[in-house]
Amino acid sequence: QANQEQDPDQETLGIVLEAWQRNFGGDYKFANEVMAVLKTGYLCEESVAGQLSEAISELCGKAALTTCSLGKTLGYRAGRVVNGKRFVSDVDRSTKIKKWAVENVQC
Repeated sequence: QANQEQDPDQETLGIVLEAWQRNFGGDYKFANEVMAVLKTGYLCEESVAGQLSEAISELCGKAALTTCSLGKTLGYRAGRVVNGKRFVSDVDRSTKIKKWAVENVQC
């Protein structure tokens, strides 16, 4: 817990998890579906999609935000619990592509 408090990504990841859940609920989404929402989020920064877009861009750092970089960013942070939430993945049986969701974690 002490290490998490010193982690600069923790606050940003918490914002991403919250905004993701407000946008998508508990539904699993492919990275390309999320990218489509992020593109519309730039139109209105006050929207939940805008908050998600801004926070994900911050998590990705200097790398260009693409479907691939989004998937890698989520994979790197999968399972990490912040504010009782975490990213989880599942592989679509037909496409063999990962999809992502936020789940609530009971402590």
